[in-house]
Amino acid sequence: MAPWQKEYFRRGHVHFPYYRQTYIAGRCYYSPFSYFFGVCLPYIDISVCEVLPPPVQFIDYAAYSGDRCLGFQSTNDYNMINDPDLDQKEPGLNNALDELTETFQGGNIDGIVSLINPNLNIAVFMHNQYRYSLHANDYIDMTRDMLQSIQTVSFSLDYLHQRSPTVFTVSGEHVYQDSSGNTRTVYVSFVLQDIGGLWTLTQAATSPDVMQTMN
Repeated sequence: MAPWQKEYFRRGHVHFPYYRQTYIAGRCYYSPFSYFFGVCLPYIDISVCEVLPPPVQFIDYAAYSGDRCLGFQSTNDYNMINDPDLDQKEPGLNNALDELTETFQGGNIDGIVSLINPNLNIAVFMHNQYRYSLHANDYIDMTRDMLQSIQTVSFSLDYLHQRSPTVFTVSGEHVYQDSSGNTRTVYVSFVLQDIGGLWTLTQAATSPDVMQTMN
């Protein structure tokens, strides 16, 4: 581990090897977790990213007033998050939602690993815009690093919408403590797709409570 990484990875180890210390246009992108300001290392090398927008973007879009996020707005789509018949309608989907919560609330990487197809990329969206796609294993490694860096206050999935016969979007809030001890929120959205009978994470989005300049 490089000395400059110790501010973020105080346990002394890091899984993803392509973080960068400073942002250089054309050579770096912001990481999928850079909106956890001051907590997660914000820059990654462009070499591990592919700009291959998915044919259809299924994520939920957070609403903003200026630089301040208003969260996810209600839509005409039926919110299935508390549907008592979800297990019968979509077997295994409730369990997939539990796996996301187990990862981001419970800090257990095995939850999201169970939703990853190592042969597929994850489309990364930030502030409602597609940015790039990551190899699934790189996304997992950065998630591992985020979990060891962050102090989660709460994580909730509040909206579940069906986008197609095999695609669902689930969205909510990840509340954390920033490096100054302040409580902040990142609004998250995930796309789960039934691929060969397995619920698979294919798109992931983050939007901060307030936009700010990154360190």
